[in-house]
Amino acid sequence: MPFTLEVCIDGNPIYDICGSRDLSDPNFFRNAEVNLRRNAESLAALDELNVPPELNSIARQFRDSLDFFNAVEQRRLEYLRTGDVGVLSMPIGSINPSTQCEEGLNNLRAAKTPQQRHHLSIFGWYNCVNDAWQQSSPVYPEDAWQLFLKDFGIREEFKPEAVD
Repeated sequence: MPFTLEVCIDGNPIYDICGSRDLSDPNFFRNAEVNLRRNAESLAALDELNVPPELNSIARQFRDSLDFFNAVEQRRLEYLRTGDVGVLSMPIGSINPSTQCEEGLNNLRAAKTPQQRHHLSIFGWYNCVNDAWQQSSPVYPEDAWQLFLKDFGIREEFKPEAVD
């Protein structure tokens, strides 16, 4: 999963002071840009990753998902900067928010404050495009994973551990 705009790790030198991690914080946009750069770096690393052939479909699915959700975060950042709901209406891959997320877009158009726009972009609009992605993206290639385990002689075992 990509870093969302709101991620900020206190004490990590790549971020300015985290503060409230929302639009009211003076470092919000700078820290959000850090997260978009981190997403771009992850995409580049996935592009250079050399995986066994059995894992190609799995690596491709991870990359496609990261690419999609990074685009979602880029759109959110542009929207939060400009207030232009049209930015969130544009298609992202095969997902068309203008038709699939009409209710969320209408709620964003009705928002009166930057804080409302921020909140609605995280929950209503984001959840809608996430649902659309989950419905349209391919299922996890379990067969490829099982083939990889078999070919490499790996045995998986789930061991539940008590949580305090």
